[in-house]
Amino acid sequence: MARKIILKYDGTCINCDYVVPKGQTAYWEKGTGVWHIDCETAPRTYKRRTPSAFATWYRDSRTPAVVEHWRWFFRLSPLGKIAYIILVIGGMMLLQLLWAILTK
Repeated sequence: MARKIILKYDGTCINCDYVVPKGQTAYWEKGTGVWHIDCETAPRTYKRRTPSAFATWYRDSRTPAVVEHWRWFFRLSPLGKIAYIILVIGGMMLLQLLWAILTK
């Protein structure tokens, strides 16, 4: 059941995708979102998508602490240097394999 509210924050209308500025009266429904009073009275039938697992992982993996950890791992730790060498050798072997296939 939609409620008519005064927005505390800016929102995005689920019908027209325009910004609904804070302080404006709009309709709101839990799990669906907000829409202008002037837009269609019935909201779109779909609900907003939640971020995919990959999108959530990528967003969380780009925090400064995680980035600094991986920089340390690949630059300073002995295991990181071995992993880096394996990645480089594996990449070179893959390129050689692709070159052999393409030039056949």
